Amino acid sequence: MAAIRREIKDLEQQFDEADTEYAEVSKKLKDITQERANVEEELISSNVRLKQLMGELHAQKQLTDQQEKIVVADSRMTMDELSRKVETALLQVLEERFRDEAFTSAITEQSAVSVSDKVRVEFDDDEVFWTLQDNYTFEMLLHDAARYWDVAAQDVMLVDERGAIWPNDGYCRLEMHRNSASKIAMKIKPVAVQVQDEGGEMYGAETEVEESEEEMDQSFLAIAASVEDELLLAQAKGGTLTMKQKLSLRRKMRNELYLFLFFSFIFIWTLYSRRTVRDAFLLQEAIQTAFVEEVFGEYGEITFLDIANTNEMFDWMEGPLQNGLFPDALYNGADVPDARKGYVMTYNRVVGKIRLRQLRIAPDTTCTLSKLISQTDVTSSGMHRHRQFVDHCYGPYDEAFKSTAPFGPLAGEVEAVEGAGDGTGFTFSTDIANKLEGVYISGSATGASFDGSGFVRDLDPRNRSAYIEALHFLKSNLWIDVQTRAVIVSLNTYNGNYNYYCISQFMIEFTQGGSVVPNALNRILRVDLYEPKSFEETNRIIFLYIPEAMVVIGTIAQCVHILWRMYRMKKVTKNFRNLFKDSWVIVDVILCGTLVLSIFLRLMFFLNENRTSFDPFPLVPEDEYREMAELARSYGGVFIIDAFTIMVLVIKSLKYFSLQRDLMLLQRTLSQAISDLGVFLLMLVFLFMGFVIMGLNIFGMQAAGFKSLIDTLGTLFLILLGEFDFEEMREVSPLWSLIFFIFFVVFMFFIVLNIFLAILNDAYTVVHTQVVWDELERRKPLSLRERFEVRRAQWRERRNINRMRKMKRDKIKAAKKLKVEYDKKQKERSLLDRIGKKKKKADAEKAKQAAEAAAANPEKRRTVKRKDKLFE
Repeated sequence: MAAIRREIKDLEQQFDEADTEYAEVSKKLKDITQERANVEEELISSNVRLKQLMGELHAQKQLTDQQEKIVVADSRMTMDELSRKVETALLQVLEERFRDEAFTSAITEQSAVSVSDKVRVEFDDDEVFWTLQDNYTFEMLLHDAARYWDVAAQDVMLVDERGAIWPNDGYCRLEMHRNSASKIAMKIKPVAVQVQDEGGEMYGAETEVEESEEEMDQSFLAIAASVEDELLLAQAKGGTLTMKQKLSLRRKMRNELYLFLFFSFIFIWTLYSRRTVRDAFLLQEAIQTAFVEEVFGEYGEITFLDIANTNEMFDWMEGPLQNGLFPDALYNGADVPDARKGYVMTYNRVVGKIRLRQLRIAPDTTCTLSKLISQTDVTSSGMHRHRQFVDHCYGPYDEAFKSTAPFGPLAGEVEAVEGAGDGTGFTFSTDIANKLEGVYISGSATGASFDGSGFVRDLDPRNRSAYIEALHFLKSNLWIDVQTRAVIVSLNTYNGNYNYYCISQFMIEFTQGGSVVPNALNRILRVDLYEPKSFEETNRIIFLYIPEAMVVIGTIAQCVHILWRMYRMKKVTKNFRNLFKDSWVIVDVILCGTLVLSIFLRLMFFLNENRTSFDPFPLVPEDEYREMAELARSYGGVFIIDAFTIMVLVIKSLKYFSLQRDLMLLQRTLSQAISDLGVFLLMLVFLFMGFVIMGLNIFGMQAAGFKSLIDTLGTLFLILLGEFDFEEMREVSPLWSLIFFIFFVVFMFFIVLNIFLAILNDAYTVVHTQVVWDELERRKPLSLRERFEVRRAQWRERRNINRMRKMKRDKIKAAKKLKVEYDKKQKERSLLDRIGKKKKKADAEKAKQAAEAAAANPEKRRTVKRKDKLFE
């Protein structure tokens, strides 16, 4: 019995499945029959429309024939003229018929209805047919449909009539053959719908009027924002954007250009508001004239930069330096008043004292004597004798082997101690005692790095006699000897007219060969750049502090924008490094880094302890030297970074050349030639370094222009620019100078530089040719079929715009309706709240009255209590 029941149950189940399958087949047959009826009806409608079109074309042809008969008998019409007239007539007819939407839809669908190798895709209220090809997948169909309806492919998906998503790797022909009754519809993904809804809310305040130009720009900016992810994918994996998306990104770039120009203007404004270059140049030129360009010597033929020995160094100290600090008299012969003492070039007052600092090297430390110059033998008298050609070796300056021992009149009398010296110039002082900790000065002759220690002598700029006595003391006691490697004269001046300090350093470097190399350096400094007292000045607030704040805000915004783009790239492509495939992103990162570094250096300068503790007034009981070199170096470093930032801004401005045709031509030329220029520069470096090493070894020992790698590099660059001293080379070696010059000019000038120009010329030719062909392609007259496609696209675009406007209006109405319902609910809720409050208030009053009554009648209260107990 159990087996029979199972068989009966299986038979019933099979019967149910058969019924279900029969119902499905019947439903499919019904759908096919209905679809066939619809197709036949559409074909009939299309045939009617085509007959009407043919009738109108026939009438137009008859009209044309009548017009031809009117023409003079001897006049002849060419085939081109006839074709143009026919196309014009057909275009007029098509323009009239295109105003009928039903006709356009019939023309679009008639060639693809009920054909087995075509598939229909629906989107909103529109539908289009695509031809099915071999290996045509749903992913290809999705991209084609997205491109047709001008939407992003990643924001849409293909679904069937049940809402199931078609597989991207599935073949359309195979799937549609298996499911012939299935439909394909393109729908926007939920995330994209949310983005569009948010975009629609922006238009909530619009009325039913035509969109203005500003609203159109906002629409394009919204499209550019929505296509940002697709652009990131295109950068990472390669891809193309639609024309509308490209136009949107172009308008977005135009708005970015306005912000970029505004930020660049504000940054340059802040740069010049903190320092006036012309005033700084005039101040240092005055100091340069007083101490460097002033002549001295027996015949007045030497300047500071011509100093060649120790005698001339002391002559300069007793001449231009002394006369600049202590003029003998005024120009009318009167004595200089006490109030004007300590001034240089009329307006520049010396701050603190003048410092003479010498750095020395210990013997036999940084170099050793050759064994060939020492000899040990036995004399004729039988005595052992040891002798050497020179006594000691004095090498280049090295901080680890510097001499700290007292010398001169104090040699052997005072022990060398770490700390401050006695101020005579013959005892050693550490860099900490000199307030030069961590400060180094690079020598121009030997390349040595001189630290802040040394043998120091400070001089009073207001006491001429003490200055003369100090120089006489140093000179008479041989302050300069064989161990001397550098003498640095430092003085600081202040100009109240410009509110600038000039920090001057005159260094005389003594080489191992015995020559003397002078070098002068003037730095400009402004101490009160940002002061709390200046916040009371309206002009400084408007022209300095507000632009500075705007630069800081703009810097933060740019850095945050870069981080946001990295986050979006990481989210879209799973790797933020793909963002840096765009060279302009690298430029943005460099710009952000330089801006942050510039702001950081300004902040460090403002908080510098030397700046905050600086006081120009003399100290009590006596004045001392003010060390301001490191502060001036920090001040100059800020403007160097600012100047580099401006250079980066100029490079970034090339990005916006694509907004203008002629400038875009130059940008594309550089992009086209960049790879070839990279290979060319690599070859140039190898060739140039070969000539540099060759010139250094041939002429470096005798010609000043070839004494080092840097000097040789500069000399060869000048030769390329046409400025050179061939006589200097010829004096070293007439033969090799001629061979070197000819080879260098032939290879580097006539060949290499012309290759450089040829690369740029070829790139410009390629880009210009491409632009010309694109322009000719755009100007090419359209055929009748192309015009038909353009008109159909325009009609479809107008229909899409109308649909979007309708959606906006519907959303506005829905939002207003929801608002009205919300307000109504709020009113009802407030009414119920008031009623509830009144009821609670009444209950509270009754409870209060009951409590007062119970308090007034205690017997009743006890009775109530007893009743409660009885109930318990």
